[in-house]
Parts: sequence; structure tokens; C-alpha cells
Amino acid sequence: MKLPSGKRLGQSVQELALAAFFTFFIHAAVIVVALFLGFTAIPKKVFPPVYQVTLVGQLQELAPTPALPRQEAVPETAKPAPKPKKAAPKKSAMPELKKARPEPEYVAEDVAEPPRPAEKKETVAGRPPSDFDKFAWYYENIKRRIRGNWKSPVGVPKDTKATVVFRVLRSGWVEDVKLEAASKIYHYDRDAIRVIRSSSPFPSLPEDFPKQFAVFSVDLMPEE
Repeated sequence: MKLPSGKRLGQSVQELALAAFFTFFIHAAVIVVALFLGFTAIPKKVFPPVYQVTLVGQLQELAPTPALPRQEAVPETAKPAPKPKKAAPKKSAMPELKKARPEPEYVAEDVAEPPRPAEKKETVAGRPPSDFDKFAWYYENIKRRIRGNWKSPVGVPKDTKATVVFRVLRSGWVEDVKLEAASKIYHYDRDAIRVIRSSSPFPSLPEDFPKQFAVFSVDLMPEE
């Protein structure tokens, strides 16, 4: 026997041992391959699942039903006789009329009227000049301005009065302020002239007024 190297076997102990090893290896490989093929080729057995069923309905039908206890008949009690109904009273054709109660007479009571508030005394009075009657609204604005600034001295008689005359230019400024009728109380006349000057300037004269100035006079009375 020759080896792949070109040597022949059987000529020495080493060569015989090597030949025996190759022979054993080849047989072992063949056996392993045969066993592998045998296990893979055998079909596997499949075992289906097993279910356990209990027939309950049939067992209940076969069992005997217990006998029900016998019920005794209950005698009927006698019902009480119905009471006779009372006859309803007959209604008359015409209903009874109730007597109307007399209404109480209304007597008007005398109600006292509430006292009217006393009219406040006018502290600034007067009339516009004759050539200024057409513009009376302007004169009322002048008196309203003076009345808002007027504070009469304390302790003077109620009938005290001072008349002041003054000139209003077209621009509304005041000049030539003087007493026309004095009250004969020095500090009262002094305050009357002072309030006219402190109220200046007034609104401008109306455009329709033909003159460049207007002369006015006012009466100053003490406050109550």
C-alpha cells in the first residue's frame, strides 16, 4: 500500500500503526454519518391533545326529581257586604247669592303739605342798561360771575346794600369801578369794589353790540 508521499506501507511497525489509525478513523466517520442520517430520516410521531368532557345535563336528567309537598286548600273567607251609598243632595237650579259686604267709605285725611324751602336771598341784583336789553343773557353771566366771588362781611345789617358801577371793554376787561350808592359801612363798600375787580375779565362783549364798551351797575347785598 502506498501513501500520498509515495512510500509503501507494511514495511515497518510505524507504517502499520499509521495505516491502522487511518482505517479506524474512516470507519468511525462512516458510523457517525450513518447514525445521523438514521435519526433525521425517522418521522416524528405527533400525539394529539386529549380533552376530558363531563356530561352534566344527562346526569341531571337521569337523577330522580324530589316530590313537592302537597298544599292544603285554604277556605275562602266571606267578604263583608258593601255599604249603601248616600244619595247626593239635589242641586237647585239657581245658586244661592251671597250677600255682598258693604265697602268701607273712604274718608280723605287732611295731609299737611311739607314746608317749602325758603327762597335764598339774591346777593347780586340789578338790571341791564337800556341799550343792552337785547343782550340780557350777557348781563346775567356777569352777575353769575360776581355772585360766585362775593363774600359779604360778617355782622352787617341784613338791609345793607352797595351799588357799584363799572365799565366793561369789548375784550371783557373792567375799568372805572366806583360806588354809585354807598352802604356807609367802610369795609362793606371796600369789599364791594374789590369783588368787581377780582371778577375781571368777563367774557368779550357780544359781536352785535355796536359800542366799544358797556356800562353796568350791580347791587351787592349781604348773605343770610
